Amino acid sequence: MAELENRYSPNDRMAGTKMPMKLNKIELKSANENPLQMIEHIKKLKITYARQNKKLTEEVIVDHIFNVCGNIYPEVLSHLDYAAKKAKIAVDYQELIDELHSSY
Repeated sequence: MAELENRYSPNDRMAGTKMPMKLNKIELKSANENPLQMIEHIKKLKITYARQNKKLTEEVIVDHIFNVCGNIYPEVLSHLDYAAKKAKIAVDYQELIDELHSSY
């Protein structure tokens, strides 16, 4: 069991450097691609590296989604960003996912 955990949920320095690189490879190929597929890939990555000291936080995920989806869903993202700034809070992860899904 420990061998499987080490293989599929690594917890070492190299794993900590691979996590952001793998996150940066997750993107939407086109406007026709369902954004929930991208979210599922991110969730899998988050689970894989859950044992890491440096975890994949919701803030990092939201920033990545804004970066990746900025050109495809600009009105959705700008609306969420404006509302969050007005309320002086961070963009809610689940609200972001819901808005992307409804805009697809």
